[in-house]
Amino acid sequence: MVLRSSPHESCFFDDDWSNIQSVRENCKKINAVCVGITEVDWATWLTGLTGNPFAEFITRLQKDGILSREVISTGFTQYDRLIAWAENIPGKKCVFFDWDYTLSMASGVLSVNPQEYGCTFQDMLYYYVGGEERFNRLTAMFTRLRQLDVDLYILTNNPVCGCKYPLINLDAYGEPRLRGLPKMTGADFFGQLLQGLGIPADHLLASGRNTKYNQNKARLLKEKFKLFC
Repeated sequence: MVLRSSPHESCFFDDDWSNIQSVRENCKKINAVCVGITEVDWATWLTGLTGNPFAEFITRLQKDGILSREVISTGFTQYDRLIAWAENIPGKKCVFFDWDYTLSMASGVLSVNPQEYGCTFQDMLYYYVGGEERFNRLTAMFTRLRQLDVDLYILTNNPVCGCKYPLINLDAYGEPRLRGLPKMTGADFFGQLLQGLGIPADHLLASGRNTKYNQNKARLLKEKFKLFC
């Protein structure tokens, strides 16, 4: 992963090379960086989540055969490089982060009511970002970036973020196995989950199959952020 030193006014981080290529071709002012996927051993992953009730809940679902064990990746790690980039670029800047395998170390989100299973949204957030230590690293970076006049966005193809319908008794795969949130849409759920990162709800950008962008992140960026494209 290389953060180019040319003075672009915005950066985009994603694990999917096709998204990086599309943004580079269509939004040439955006410094698009591929995070890639570097797999983390499952046992090592759980070590950083000791005592987390949502991690324990996920483990039980896997043992019961309801969920399969997912691939875990290191996700975004360029904290100091990104801060250094922002420190050297005057004026307003934007940074766009993918969610799955970028800010999150996992893929997807299990859209259930955490309180029904003895958890909180913060427990869920710690699980997806890899524990309290990485959460603190991310939020410290976000705080510094805001001080440097950087607007932060999450741009994701995750279908939950783009879901405008109530989450009625569905799990992440649309199966009626777990208790959902009948008064909360998928988009609201995603906003609630990520509230702990300090990202405003209107900075969560959905580009998945269930949106008009149909997984074309470059199209969304060109439409909403013409200045940076």
